[in-house]
Amino acid sequence: MQFVGEAFNLLNHTIITGVNSTYSTYLATGKSATGSAVFTCSAFTPPAGSTAQGCFVPYTGTGLSAFDVPSSTSSSSLYGARQVQVSAKLFF
Repeated sequence: MQFVGEAFNLLNHTIITGVNSTYSTYLATGKSATGSAVFTCSAFTPPAGSTAQGCFVPYTGTGLSAFDVPSSTSSSSLYGARQVQVSAKLFF
């Protein structure tokens, strides 16, 4: 007879399933973005043949929408807190 015991999330840690990965944002020429700092896309002449008419600036999200902050965690019963599974197998 074989006995098996398994525990999932035994220490009850938060299981992060998503992270905000917005690192930068695109601004049109003359526009500005505010957050912890103010970024303004000033007028400039783009390179010949370029379709870009603006700038990339750091993402200005704060709090829960800031870069590299967990955006979702598991709340399903599949990854719930402190789950234990016990089984036995009889060989003959």
